[in-house]
Amino acid sequence: MDWDRLKTFYRVAQYKSFTDASVGMHLSQPALSRQIMSLEDSMGIRLFYRESRGLTLTEEGKQWFETVGEIYKKIEEKNIEVNQRRRDPEGYLRIAATIGFVSSYLSCVLKDFLDLYPKIRLSVVASNSTPDLKLRESDILIHPYIEDESGLIQRELYTFHEKLYASPKYLKEFGVPQKPKDLDIHRLLISDNHPSLFGDAEDWQLMLGREKDNPRDPYLSIGTSIGLFHAAQAGLGIISLPREHPDLKTSDLVPVLPSIDGPAIKAYIIYLDHFKGMKRIELFCDYLEKIFKQKPLA
Repeated sequence: MDWDRLKTFYRVAQYKSFTDASVGMHLSQPALSRQIMSLEDSMGIRLFYRESRGLTLTEEGKQWFETVGEIYKKIEEKNIEVNQRRRDPEGYLRIAATIGFVSSYLSCVLKDFLDLYPKIRLSVVASNSTPDLKLRESDILIHPYIEDESGLIQRELYTFHEKLYASPKYLKEFGVPQKPKDLDIHRLLISDNHPSLFGDAEDWQLMLGREKDNPRDPYLSIGTSIGLFHAAQAGLGIISLPREHPDLKTSDLVPVLPSIDGPAIKAYIIYLDHFKGMKRIELFCDYLEKIFKQKPLA
């Protein structure tokens, strides 16, 4: 039996539609459909009911979904057992976080960890698609708290506080907002690449001072936080950023409506509970918590 196709089945079942699975897995819908049909043919069973509103597991599909998840768990438990026999921490560690978090925060603090533990090799995946930890698409995920998900350890890492910023060039040309209502006539910049670490919290300026069902229209949306930051520096408009953003120290961006606080977003270090006690995972999580606790980000 083709293990890769079983993994594809597991992911599609989680997404509950070929459309959503196609986006999350970066594969075309026809390719996913062909893999599922091929798997069903080889097994001689039907795994999904294909309905207009999406996919529903058949009874046999539900059984296979549970079985695939259990297989992953047993494999990882055996890996942990083998790795714990080694005295020095070593091996590969895969870490996933959003593009913005990796570029602005994580990449800046990895050197000391690798100097301390030279036998550990890190693979950092920067993507705004959330990996499936149960499919071993990553060992560690840095992400907001995941609700209603069993089998995870979620350790609070840091709280980020959103504020509004703009360049002096922009404020000179368009004026300085004095109250939330003034944002109605200003150019607001947002990210169009969700989910991200900060999610919809990055767009809170669209709703500030407005009715719930009447948000402002953004002037410009950009797919990366780095691009958004540079656009604000160039004077294109007002941006929401965590006040802890390290690049604020070297930029000319200044607070807008400084007395108003945006959302506070908590980031967590997340990994499977059967990884508890795995030396290299515990060491990395402890190190990251220490860095974020002791080292001011801004």
